[in-house]
Amino acid sequence: MKNIIKILLVLVSIQVTAQTNFENSINNFDTENKEINVAFYAGYEDENKKSWKKRVKREFKKGAQLFSSKYNGYGIDNDGGIVTGKKAAMEVLKVETIISNIKKVYQKEGKKISKVAIFTHGVIGSSGSYLNFGNKNVIGIDDDVNGTDHLIETIDGFVDEIDEYLKDDATIILYACLLGSTFKDKPLPKADNPIRKEDKRTGGEGSFADKLRDKLNENGKSRSVWGHRTTAHTYGNCNWRLFEGEQIGVKANKILFKTPKFRGGAITSKYLAEELREELDYKKFVPTRKCKNNNTKICDSDPLRKWLGFIYPIIPKKYRPFVKSRENDTIEFDDGLVEWLAKEYKKTISDFRKEVYNRKL
Repeated sequence: MKNIIKILLVLVSIQVTAQTNFENSINNFDTENKEINVAFYAGYEDENKKSWKKRVKREFKKGAQLFSSKYNGYGIDNDGGIVTGKKAAMEVLKVETIISNIKKVYQKEGKKISKVAIFTHGVIGSSGSYLNFGNKNVIGIDDDVNGTDHLIETIDGFVDEIDEYLKDDATIILYACLLGSTFKDKPLPKADNPIRKEDKRTGGEGSFADKLRDKLNENGKSRSVWGHRTTAHTYGNCNWRLFEGEQIGVKANKILFKTPKFRGGAITSKYLAEELREELDYKKFVPTRKCKNNNTKICDSDPLRKWLGFIYPIIPKKYRPFVKSRENDTIEFDDGLVEWLAKEYKKTISDFRKEVYNRKL
């Protein structure tokens, strides 16, 4: 009897050891293959206690925290150590902080950065567009920003500082207004406005995101840059343009939306949202919100549309172009895209709604 018990104990020990080894191998595999991503948000100092500055800083911070918590965020804490998850979202007031923290994350983790997400203001001035962190700290296309002394860093200088710490296929996501365009959209032009038509024709050529993409890929890399073409919510704006590394000199969005008349991210989100609502548990995951006319139909500002604005740059490349074909009102999306989005939506929507609307499901 004792021998039988010993044998059983040995077998249990072997099984536990094997299971532990298997779990460790899985965990090691995940760790070795996990992306290293970083997120920064502008921490506007509010000397005059202006409420709008508090609001936009809160919006930037929430977006960066959401990105870091869901998509392998790594950051540097006040003691210079590595933090992950929600706490990895890094507040910045100076461009040099972005540069130094990207370097520190690389040095401490020994892996190059896959995604850099920046949540702040994008501005189009009299001499071009620039990324604005407040306190006269900006990244500009060249050495003249809006005719002022605001310049802290040019695109060329910024990329030269971070180039060696980025993967060859890294992605820069600019959660900021207008950096995928060369035209202001305020006051909002009508559909037939020549400014809007010209913006569509140029496809973002000459914009901040376009110039950044070109500089990032000077030495044969294949890095992408995402930039908004309109002014809207920092990370709930569906009007994205994608500037692909292998598409240098090509207008943005063609790699995303195959049909010429269907390149707009906002238009795509309308149809994509409809398919997602069918895929999801409608009442649980996609609640209706009252529009201005008090109807209970889904509004453009509903959580699902805003969430699509957040998630577009994170959708895997294998699902591009998002739109395969369009015939009249029938749109065919890439195989597996809606299913992937439904899975991600269920995983992130609780936090997203909490951050955007400050309420639970």
